[in-house]
Amino acid sequence: PLNLNPQLTAAAILIGVAFGLPLGIWAALVMTLTLLGLGTFLFGLVLVMLPVALALMWVIRRTLGQAVRPVAGLSRVLAARDPADLAPLDPAGLPSELAPVATGLNRYLARIQTVLAAERDFAANAAHELRTPLTALLIRLEEISMLDDPVEMRAEATSCIEQVERLTRVVDDLLRRTPAGAG
Repeated sequence: PLNLNPQLTAAAILIGVAFGLPLGIWAALVMTLTLLGLGTFLFGLVLVMLPVALALMWVIRRTLGQAVRPVAGLSRVLAARDPADLAPLDPAGLPSELAPVATGLNRYLARIQTVLAAERDFAANAAHELRTPLTALLIRLEEISMLDDPVEMRAEATSCIEQVERLTRVVDDLLRRTPAGAG
């Protein structure tokens, strides 16, 4: 029968847990090393290397945490902003590695502001272009509603049709001015 060293078995379990390896792999290693007579050597190696590995993992985690902290801070600033807030980001206080990200975001925000201003201008222009003809058409239709003479009604109705056709041309012209209408 194979006489397993309890210290070696404990060391194998510790290593397996620390590195997340399946216990079966470490059991096979324990048996192999026991057969080769290297159990005590492995136990000593684990006693020395496990604290070193744990310290190294702690240092790596701490270093990565510090390296990612500015990115997480920038992410929090962006998440907390009002959706309508298109003001540029203040790159002050950002590490030099994140300054190009802030600059790129600021350029993007400026492009969004330009597009929104163009949409507002288009809506104002469209409202202005349509308000006068619609008012004239409404007045004509009110006049038609008060007429008794069929010939005069027909003439006014023809005028209203012409006004609607003019409005249709205005709307078509406005749509051609938009990026969606131009494409």
